[in-house]
Amino acid sequence: MALPVRETLTTPFYLTHLWAALCLGAALLLSGCGGGSSDSGDDAPSINAPNQDLEIVAGGSLTIDLSATRTPSGAILYTIVDDSDLENASVSLDGAELTISHQGTSLDSGTIIYRASADDDDELSDEGSITVSWTNNAPSISVSEGAPSGRQWRIGDGDGQLTWAFTTEDADGHEVQVEVGDHPNQGSVSIDNGTVTYTPDDTPEPATVSFTLVPRDGFESGAAQSFSFEIIAADRISASPQSGSVVALNAVTVMLTVENPEDIAL
Repeated sequence: MALPVRETLTTPFYLTHLWAALCLGAALLLSGCGGGSSDSGDDAPSINAPNQDLEIVAGGSLTIDLSATRTPSGAILYTIVDDSDLENASVSLDGAELTISHQGTSLDSGTIIYRASADDDDELSDEGSITVSWTNNAPSISVSEGAPSGRQWRIGDGDGQLTWAFTTEDADGHEVQVEVGDHPNQGSVSIDNGTVTYTPDDTPEPATVSFTLVPRDGFESGAAQSFSFEIIAADRISASPQSGSVVALNAVTVMLTVENPEDIAL
């Protein structure tokens, strides 16, 4: 009669341990599937490149595709959280397609914060950042060989505009404007459609004239082109055959007015 008593006492002991093991296994299974993130068992989307650095040509725009992974797979909703740090650009988002367009003339960099969320549960989300820097190549200016820099020019009273051509270059394709940087200490300089003209005063004085031209592309200035040449006024020229002369340099002829031109040897 001792055997039945032993079975009755030990059966609940095994059932109790079996039940505990089943409960523990179920808890571990639920924890592993859901990650503890939600009752649905979904993980939050994970942004594939959470911290990006972009370089965009000044005055231009760039479109990129945002990317995130969701497990199990499902739709992901992208939204802009904050773009106020990027003051010199417009930012638009169409689905996962992000477009950044430069505005104004500032080249200050800035950062965009965005979010990737599960479309059916916005509490399941991840955030990423994009830092934008603007690139720009400064423009340059080249002047034709006819420019008078380093030369002597004899200019008669009221005569002698000096004109020569220049070209500009900008690696980014921006429109280049050329301005007078340092104005001449005598006379004036004007710029028109790729041509620069120096106009002396009505009664020019012998002097060394200097000025600069500066190319600008709307974002920054390029290196200035410097000019310096000597002016010799017409009334300082001797009318004797031994010393009088008229000078023509680089296809630019300067006209002189004298009382007795027949006395001047050319």
